[in-house]
Amino acid sequence: MPHSNPPDTEQPVQPSSQRARLDGLTRTPTFVVGSRQGRPNRPSTDCPFCVGGLEAPDPYDVRWFVNRWPAMDGDRCEMVLYTPEHDAEFWTLGVAGARKVVDLWAERSHALGSRDDVDYVLVFENRGAEVGATIPHPHGQIYAFA
Repeated sequence: MPHSNPPDTEQPVQPSSQRARLDGLTRTPTFVVGSRQGRPNRPSTDCPFCVGGLEAPDPYDVRWFVNRWPAMDGDRCEMVLYTPEHDAEFWTLGVAGARKVVDLWAERSHALGSRDDVDYVLVFENRGAEVGATIPHPHGQIYAFA
C-alpha cells in the first residue's frame, strides 16, 4: 500500500508532549496531549489529504502515514486516507474501495501489533467537527498502545 514519510521541507512531526493523568472517576490512565492543539483545524483551502496536498503528494487509492501530531511518541499513531475523493463517505467507496481500506487496516494493525513495545492496536475514525475531527477528508487513525 502507498506510504511515504512526511516531506522534510514541510512541518516536522511534532513531539507529543503527552501527559498521563489518572481519571478521578474510573481510576484509569488518560492521555492529555497539548501539542495536538497546533494541528491543522478544518483548513478552508489546500486539504492536506487531497492528491497534491502535504500528506498525499502522489496519486493514491488508499494511503497511510505516521501522524505529524501524534497523541503518543514512538511512531505509535498513524493516519489512513480512505480515498483521494475529498467529499466521499465510507459507504460511497463501494465493496472494492471498502475492501482496500479494511485490508490496509489489517496490514497496519499486524505491523504495529508485531512490535515488542505494543500490546494493543486500535483502528478508529472520529468523523465530524462535533467529535473533534479537524479535517473533513475521509480518513481514520490507528493507535498502537503499550
